Amino acid sequence: MKGFLKEHFVLMIGVSLPLILSLIFFLSANLPFETIPPPQYAFVFAQDFYYRNNPNYPYQLVVNEQKALELHYSPPEKDNMSWTAPMLFLCDPKSKKVEKIDLPQFDAKEAVVVPFPALKDKQFDPSLTSPDGFTFRTEYQGSGNLMTELFGGGYSGRSRIILSKDGHDFPIKTDAPYYYGQGDLIGWVVKE
Repeated sequence: MKGFLKEHFVLMIGVSLPLILSLIFFLSANLPFETIPPPQYAFVFAQDFYYRNNPNYPYQLVVNEQKALELHYSPPEKDNMSWTAPMLFLCDPKSKKVEKIDLPQFDAKEAVVVPFPALKDKQFDPSLTSPDGFTFRTEYQGSGNLMTELFGGGYSGRSRIILSKDGHDFPIKTDAPYYYGQGDLIGWVVKE
């Protein structure tokens, strides 16, 4: 047996080295090596929210002085304009739950300021960074690769929501429709 190992030493290294490297890559990809704690603060985000892109958009989501979330609605000046109402979601990263929040009912013929009954016990901080240091961002993911770039196809893609801190990303999975892409942070829940 010793003679076989001496004679085939290079062959044994050639076979075992790729297996060892594959095992190291598998373990490094699948074992958690997080050096920072996960996000702790829940947050509210909106999709199909076009206010930042168009000042004529009739819906505004505002955190007031009492840190409560309100819907400000101003009827469009032109009657022929049809605006999509934003979809609002409450995400708790600790429980990994995303809950859709219904818009409050109001008369669409006049300007109103309406609180959200489902969020009445919560206080919000509208800053871009959470109190524990996480930043909200969206990232577009296409489904293309080298073959689809060369031969076509693979054009479907979607955006995903990510909380990031110190180079660590925590993707948030939602049931919100991705075809419009962007998610806009409205505020972090600082008090419940």
